[in-house]
Amino acid sequence: MAQLSEDARKALWAEFMSLASSEREELTGMTKQDLRVAVDAIDEWIEAAVPSFLAAIPEPARTSLTAKQKLFLFNAIVKKRWEAN
Repeated sequence: MAQLSEDARKALWAEFMSLASSEREELTGMTKQDLRVAVDAIDEWIEAAVPSFLAAIPEPARTSLTAKQKLFLFNAIVKKRWEAN
């Protein structure tokens, strides 16, 4: 799983600001640039955490699932955890 490109990070940053604005969840206590730094830091953290994530998947799933399937499971679990709280 590759890190986001500069353009992808910028698009995500803009999308988040637009969503926050449309949901009337204004960003308080931070600037747009602070948010951009957070996007960059989270993407870099994900990149650093990939080896740990992959090592945590037990066999045979680790070698049988595709990268796309592993990412789908990760996203589904995070979404369910978010919805439960």
